Amino acid sequence: ICVALADAFSAASIGGKSFGVALSPSASAGRPRRAAASLSSTLRAGGVDVETIPSWDELSRTLLDTAPSAEPEKSLVTLYRDTNGWCPFCERVWLILRAKGIPYDEQLISLQNKPEWYKALVPTTLVPAVLFHGTEGKNERRVVWESSDIIAALDEEFPDAPKMLRDSREYEAA
Repeated sequence: ICVALADAFSAASIGGKSFGVALSPSASAGRPRRAAASLSSTLRAGGVDVETIPSWDELSRTLLDTAPSAEPEKSLVTLYRDTNGWCPFCERVWLILRAKGIPYDEQLISLQNKPEWYKALVPTTLVPAVLFHGTEGKNERRVVWESSDIIAALDEEFPDAPKMLRDSREYEAA
């Protein structure tokens, strides 16, 4: 929160005047009064009434009032991926999910010690795999594995999101 408040403060608009403030390195060198004086003089030079600068509490309340809802989006899919994050096929699917803006859960699977439930869920026992949760009120869950098949299924399942597979002759030739 402190970093966010500092960012909000450094690009604040007070009394209808916008200003940017670069805090002096002297603040980190143990000279906070000098930094405060430098800040005051910078603000006054910009025509800002220093007495009307909001307090940290006021800035905090403003930030919390304007922050997006803390309620997370309901995940639509679950991505099963490797625990080490080195699998390029898992990364490919992860990037597509992020690019499409699809809310997802992530389940890490140990490649050396795969759980029995995962072996039962995915016939190849390989990662990545994606579990589609289905529409609300219906149990239409399905699992897709192989990154290219997953990307095709994501394009099909979420047609309003940017299409990631190209099916033109030029694309095929490349």
